[in-house]
Amino acid sequence: MDLRALIAEERAAAEGPSAAAYAELLKRRLASRPIILDAELLERTIVCKPWADALRGVAGPLLVQTASCPEALVLVNTFPRVPTAAAETILVQELGLRRDTLHSANAGFDQVFDRMSAIRAFRPKTLVRGHVIASVRVRAYLDLLGVRPILLVRDIFDTIASYADDRTDRPVAPGYQLASRSPAERRRIQTLRMASYLVDFYASWMAAQTDGRCTVQRWEDVRQDWPGFVVDRLAEHGRTVDRASIAERLAAMPAQAHSSPGHGATLSDEDRALVRSLYVQYPHLDFRPIDAGAPVA
Repeated sequence: MDLRALIAEERAAAEGPSAAAYAELLKRRLASRPIILDAELLERTIVCKPWADALRGVAGPLLVQTASCPEALVLVNTFPRVPTAAAETILVQELGLRRDTLHSANAGFDQVFDRMSAIRAFRPKTLVRGHVIASVRVRAYLDLLGVRPILLVRDIFDTIASYADDRTDRPVAPGYQLASRSPAERRRIQTLRMASYLVDFYASWMAAQTDGRCTVQRWEDVRQDWPGFVVDRLAEHGRTVDRASIAERLAAMPAQAHSSPGHGATLSDEDRALVRSLYVQYPHLDFRPIDAGAPVA
């Protein structure tokens, strides 16, 4: 067995002009023992080329444990502290969905994508909630499932400040005492902790939107018309619902926590400068949708 030759053959097929040769190679490799296959190359190929439909039959069982697109699967993926519970409740009721999440009960939100959690969550007729970035693995997974996630982003300083002002933050290690620190100390710690994650989250999904793999919306815009947001999401799944009735149902639901903008005003100029210093990683990206004072790209 010439391993280098096998690797070269696989790369050549992945770089070819059509999905057919690559799909045939995958079938042969999966049928042989031992299986020699570069799963990371497969994920990158699915993301970088429009081959997801052609490869689903062979790659789906391997990567997502299904060869078909699940029926009525909705992924709501947002910045932390974007309140969507009321809209999600109506989507669940109208589409007959169950609820699931990409995060464990003890995690709050995770920056990484766990394949086993996704396999558990991404089932037919499920609304899945998450806060994961658009890594190659995530995008390949969603492409094979035929899922176009709904992305909601929020003012980055409001997001950070809402955590800094929350004294119920979960402990992460023995002796953890963030809740006992002063407001200024909490803001500084949470800024350091969250800024990199939020910047990468925004940048990765904006890149995915360019390829038409998701829809990104500002929470500040959506909150002005939650009924319209819900009606549009239902229409995407073939449901026509009266807008006025949706507005009435939303109005009857309890007010959602963190539902008012403007908390970011509590952050210092130094904190804001720290966050903006991370934008240089993405020099051609416009950060003004999440930071009105961001420099023009």
